[in-house]
Amino acid sequence: MKKAILLSLSIFCTISLFSQVTLVLEPPMATGSADLDDISTNPKDVSAHATLTYNGTEAATFRWVLTVDTMPDQWAAAVCDVNFCYNPGTTFATFELNPGESSIMDVHAYPSGDLTMLEGAVPGVGTYSVKITEEGNPDNTVTGSYEITIVGNPIPSSLNELEVAQLKVFPNPASDYFRLDGPEGVESITLYNLLGRELANFAVNSGKTFDISPFPRGLY
Repeated sequence: MKKAILLSLSIFCTISLFSQVTLVLEPPMATGSADLDDISTNPKDVSAHATLTYNGTEAATFRWVLTVDTMPDQWAAAVCDVNFCYNPGTTFATFELNPGESSIMDVHAYPSGDLTMLEGAVPGVGTYSVKITEEGNPDNTVTGSYEITIVGNPIPSSLNELEVAQLKVFPNPASDYFRLDGPEGVESITLYNLLGRELANFAVNSGKTFDISPFPRGLY
């Protein structure tokens, strides 16, 4: 009788531990691709898309960590989750999910190292991994793999590094307007918010003065 009771308890414990894994990431290997010679493929911002689903019974906080396995030196990479599309250089963040809720868990690659332009972009392959773990419950974790392939011909920069270093934006911070001072060669300026959304595009005029008074206070 005692042996039967011990066996029953052992089975219960095994089931209990297994049930703690409540995260599903699909697909486990996400891929993305683009062609630098074909602008319709959006080669300046190439994403590999995955969806994270939480099957727990109560709300929980999770933490993702990005690891760059391989990537050309000129590239930059970033993660988008349910809250934000983060800037390159952000390697971890936390977010909350309710039972049954899903979150995007995407990796974006920028082949020029810049979120907004293709100048200086190079082809190549980037491989990444994102590990998602429930805070306070390290057994509840899942890791996704990502691969982004970009083909085509490299795109040269129209401004060399010295010219870029000589460009100045002032006043900064600005409230009503800003000016651009530096070497010739800039044809336009595009204003983006922190989520990478394009808000305005300015043609560079002779005075190089740009009105930003319609936009609310913030970082751009």
